[in-house]
Amino acid sequence: MSEPTPELKTYSGNCHCGAFKFNIQVPELGSVIECNCNTCFKNGYKWIFADAGNFKIVRGDGMLTAYDFGAGSMIHKFCPTCGTNVLGLPHGEQQGTHVGINARALMDVDLWALESKPYDGAATQPAYKPQEFAGPLPTADIENPTIFTGGCHCGNVTVAVKAKPLPSKGQVLPEIRGPGSPFAEHMEYIQECNCSICMRNGTIFIYPLRSQVSISDPSNSLKAYMMGRKFQQHKFCSACGVSVHIGKEKLPEEAAKWPDTTQSIWLEILPLNLRILDGVNWDQIVVKRSCKAAEIEPKSPSTKQTSRCHPHETRPKLITTTTWALRWRQGLVVAMFWKKPDNVAGTTAPAILIGLFVTFGGLLYGYDTGIISGIIATPWWLEQFATQVNPLDHSTKALTPAQTAEVVSILSAGTFFGALAAAPLADQLGRRRALMVAAGVFSIGVTLQVASMALPLYVAGRFVAGVGVGMISVIVPLYQSEMAPKWVRGVLVCTYQLAITVGLLIAAVVEYFSNTIDSAASFQIPVALQYVWAAILVLGMIVLPETPRYLIKRGLHAEAAASLSRIRRLDITHPALVDEIAEIEANHAYEVSLGPSTYRDVFFGSPHLGRRLLTGCGLFMLQQLSGCNFIFYFGNSFFGKFVGSGFLFQVIANSVNVIGTLPGIVFVESLGRRRLLMVGAISMAVCQLIVASVGSVKGLNPNTTNSLYSVFTSIYIFCFASTWGPVCWVVTAEIFPLKVRAKSMSISTSSNWLLNFIIAYATPYLLGSGQGALNLGPQIFYVWGVCCIFAFFFVWIMVYETSKLTLEQIDEMYERVSRAWKSQSFEPTWSFQNIRQGTQANTTTVNVTAVDIVPGEELRQRTGAATTSSNGTGNDTIRTSGEVIGSSPSTTQSATHATDEDKIVASLGNIDFSL
Repeated sequence: MSEPTPELKTYSGNCHCGAFKFNIQVPELGSVIECNCNTCFKNGYKWIFADAGNFKIVRGDGMLTAYDFGAGSMIHKFCPTCGTNVLGLPHGEQQGTHVGINARALMDVDLWALESKPYDGAATQPAYKPQEFAGPLPTADIENPTIFTGGCHCGNVTVAVKAKPLPSKGQVLPEIRGPGSPFAEHMEYIQECNCSICMRNGTIFIYPLRSQVSISDPSNSLKAYMMGRKFQQHKFCSACGVSVHIGKEKLPEEAAKWPDTTQSIWLEILPLNLRILDGVNWDQIVVKRSCKAAEIEPKSPSTKQTSRCHPHETRPKLITTTTWALRWRQGLVVAMFWKKPDNVAGTTAPAILIGLFVTFGGLLYGYDTGIISGIIATPWWLEQFATQVNPLDHSTKALTPAQTAEVVSILSAGTFFGALAAAPLADQLGRRRALMVAAGVFSIGVTLQVASMALPLYVAGRFVAGVGVGMISVIVPLYQSEMAPKWVRGVLVCTYQLAITVGLLIAAVVEYFSNTIDSAASFQIPVALQYVWAAILVLGMIVLPETPRYLIKRGLHAEAAASLSRIRRLDITHPALVDEIAEIEANHAYEVSLGPSTYRDVFFGSPHLGRRLLTGCGLFMLQQLSGCNFIFYFGNSFFGKFVGSGFLFQVIANSVNVIGTLPGIVFVESLGRRRLLMVGAISMAVCQLIVASVGSVKGLNPNTTNSLYSVFTSIYIFCFASTWGPVCWVVTAEIFPLKVRAKSMSISTSSNWLLNFIIAYATPYLLGSGQGALNLGPQIFYVWGVCCIFAFFFVWIMVYETSKLTLEQIDEMYERVSRAWKSQSFEPTWSFQNIRQGTQANTTTVNVTAVDIVPGEELRQRTGAATTSSNGTGNDTIRTSGEVIGSSPSTTQSATHATDEDKIVASLGNIDFSL
C-alpha cells in the first residue's frame, strides 16, 4: 500500500532587493539540506528541492547570474544586484525535472528552527584547492600572528587576515579581544545575524580592524549592494556570488552624538565573512546567533540598536521578514524598556519586577471573572443549583433568566462596593497592606463558594469574592503607577491587563477540562484554584516595599527615601534620588495648597479634578459598553448555539485576548494613549456592526453566518485587547493627583463595575426569550457598535496624552493645557520645588505649546484656588486660602544656594517650607 501524498504548501521567496521573486509548492518545511561542498558552504546554502512544475517565477525571469563550475555540480544562480543566492539547477538529463531552492530566500521561514540534514556533496566534486593569496599582507603590527587566507569560490577575490587564533569553546573572551584579535574592542562574539540581508547571504561575521585585513581583487569582481540607511555596503563577488565583507561608506546619522574615538573605531572596523577563510576549525569556534550587530554599530551610550531582528533564544517558530513585523520586534524591545534612558541614574529592573509581580492581582481578577461563563454551563453544577427544567430537552435543569442574571452579576455588585472601599483602605493602611487585606477578603468568598451546595450560599460567596476583586482592581494599578518611573509606567500598567487576559484564558482552559466531571469537583476545583493566586499575592506583598508617593502623602519622608532607594538601587544620598523625592514632596505640597482632598473635592476641586474624574469614569463605562464582558460572561452559552462547543469558543476567544494585549504593551508609549484608544474604538465599532448586520440578514447559509461570527468576534476581541483593554487602566492610573488618587481611582473603577453589573444583569433579558425578554440575539451588537462610535468622540474631547510624562508633570499639563486635543504638543517646564519656594511666581509670560500662560496670575485664575500678589519686596508670592507658599528674599536665597547635604537633610525631614 503506497504512502499518501503529502499536502503541498505554497511558499514565496525573493532576493533581498526584490528584483527576483518566485513561488514554490513543497510539503510543509521541517528540515533543509546542508551540503558540505565548498561553494555551498561559502554561500551558506540551505537547500530544499521540488519538481520543476511546482516552481513559478513571479518577477525577474532571466535576470539571475549563473555560476557553473563543473559537470558534477549544480548550476548556481544568484541576483547580480544584491548577491542573494536563490536557485540550483541540475546538469544533463535531470535538467528541467526539478529545481533546488536556497531556503534562505524564502519568506516567513525561521531557518534556525528547521533541522539541517547533512549531504556529502564534496564527494561528487574534485577536491577543493584553497585560494592562494598573492597580494600584500595586512599591515597590522601583531606579535607572532596567525595568517588566515581565503576568498570567494571562483578565486577572483582573495583575502588575508593577520590575527590571533580564533576563539575555541571554553575560552574567556577578554583573553582573545584587543588589538590583533578578529574582534573589534566593542564586539564580543563571532556572530550569525538573522536580519534579512545576512540571513539571505548566509554570512557569519568577524570584526577585525582594517589594518588586519588585505583584500586582493585584480579583476574588479567585487560588487557593492547598498540598502537601508545607505551608510554601509554588502560586497560580494559578481562572478560566483560569495559575500566577502561589509564596506563602510560613511558614519550613520546618530554618529554625531558619539565620542570622536568611537567614530574613528567604527570606521576602522571591517566586518568580514568568516565563511571565506580557509583553515578554520569550525568544530572549535563559538558562533553566537544574535541580532546585536546586524548593522555593525558600536556600543555607544548614544547609539540605538538598529538591528531589526532578535536573538535565537526568544525567536518564534515562524517569523516574517516584512517591514511591519521587523518594526514590531524593534518596537517590542523599545517598549519593554529593558534599557532605561541613558541620562537616568539607577536601574529599572526592581520597578519592572515589582510591577510584574503585583499583576498576580490581575490574574486573580481575570480568572474569577472568566470562570463563571463555564460554571453556569457545567452539567453537574446545573443539576445541583438550577431549579427549572430545561425547556429545550425537558430532561436536564437550567437556570431561569433571573437566576443567570443574579449569579453572573452579583460578582460585579461586590466589586462595585469593593472598589469604593479601596480608597479609604489604601489611604489608611497603605497600598501594600491594602492589597493583602483584599486578597484575604477574596479568599473568604472563595471558601463560601467551594462549601456551597445551594444557590444562596454560592451567590453570597460570589459577592464577597467580588468585594475583594473590586479592591484589587483599584489598588494594583495604583501601586504600579506610583512605583514605576515614567518611561516604563505605561508598559507596566498594561501588563495588569495582560494578567487579566491570562486569568481569563486559564479559567476557560480549566473549565474546558473540568466541566465533564460528574461530581462537585466539576466546579470546586476551578473555584478552589483561586486560593493559589491569592496566596502568591499575599506572600509577595509581605516583602515588597510601600510606594514612595504614599509614604510622602503620610509624611513619612525618611521611609519614602528608603523605599525609592530600594526601587532605584541608588544610595539614599544620591543627588538623583534626593531630587526625585524632593519633587514628589513639593508636588504633593502644591496639590494640598490648592484645596483639601475630601470626596467633594474629587468632583469639584482644583486643578480640574472633576474633569479628570469624568475622564476616568467615562473611559471605564465605555470600556464595558464596548461589549467585552458580554463575550466573556455569556460567550459560552451565546456562541455555543452558533459555533458548536461554547467551551472551545471561550478558549479560542481568550487566547486571542491574551495575544491581542501584546500590541497594546508594545505601542502604549510609542503611539500614545489617545491614538490607541481612538483607533481601537473605530476598529471595534466596525467589527460589532458587521456581526450585528450578519445576524440581521435572513436566509444566509448557517455555515457562512457562523464563520463570520467567529472571525469578526475574534477581530473585535483582538482590537479591544490591544487598545481599550489595557489603555483604560493606564490612563486612569495616571491622571489623578496624589492627594485624591486613591479616591478618584476607586470611583472610576467602581463606575466600571457598576456598568459591568448592569450589563451582566440585563443581558439575560436582552438575549432570552419569553415574557419580559427582548430576544435580540446577534442584534445586541448594534448596541455595542454605537457605543464604540461614541467612545471615539469621547476620547478626542476628554482624554489627555499622558505618555512620557511623570505623574507630577501630568498635573502641570492639566493646569496649563485647556483642551485634550492640544495635549500631545505639551512640554513640561515647571519645577514644583521652585513653585514651593516661590521662584515660579513671577509675571513673565511663558509660551506653552498652544497656550500662553502667566504662571503667577492666569494659573491661579483658572484654578480658582489662589491669587498672586507682591510682598512689597520685589519677590512674588502665591497665596492660597490665606497661606503663603512663596518665600522671603532670605529664604529664597538660601534655597537657591542650598548644598547637596542641605537637600538631603530637607528631603529626609518633615520640614514645612511655608512661611
